[in-house]
Amino acid sequence: MNGSPFGMLFVASDIDAVHELEFNRWYDEEHLPDRASMAGVIKATRFRSSSDSPKYLALYWAEGISAFDCPEYAQAFKYQSVWSRKMLPLMQNPTRRIGEAFGQFDQPGGEWVAVVAAAEATEPRSLNTLHSALAEIPGYIQSYAISPVPALSLPLPQEAGNPRPMAPILIVECASESAARQAAETSLIHLRPGSTRFGVYQSLSKDSVGEVH
Repeated sequence: MNGSPFGMLFVASDIDAVHELEFNRWYDEEHLPDRASMAGVIKATRFRSSSDSPKYLALYWAEGISAFDCPEYAQAFKYQSVWSRKMLPLMQNPTRRIGEAFGQFDQPGGEWVAVVAAAEATEPRSLNTLHSALAEIPGYIQSYAISPVPALSLPLPQEAGNPRPMAPILIVECASESAARQAAETSLIHLRPGSTRFGVYQSLSKDSVGEVH
């Protein structure tokens, strides 16, 4: 689906090593399947970085942003499970954003993603030059930008007191780690000064639920 916006939920965090095993069990066995089964959500995937912080990333694609702006989702976010109420406060350095994602979605998902935080709001059409540059990278698959909606991007417990910029987040899907790292560097060249590399992540493929068409 090229050029049409999806709704997207972006959640990234670190976790202390002492809680990491339970954190992954919670995500794999309860949290990600529960969110992926909600009306309008069509795919959910977890990622992990070997060197960046936050270490863990979860992306949820929906048919539209309304999937995250409805009574069912609001209730799920407000009334968390017992396990979620235990784990959410343990998430360190968290980032939670909900918004529309514009760009390329016509290919199967890549095993690797590069994530870049833009310095300021960027019109979707202005990303065309960047997409063309990224397409020259061997192993590049597709890319899209999430434009967060502040009213929906409610903070996680450890995020509430921190600055929460709502500029776009660029996601570049690639077939290899080297391609993802090159994509992050290329993105920073083309985006406005002040944009930063968020991280390079590998898919935890067994945790992927659904597919974007």
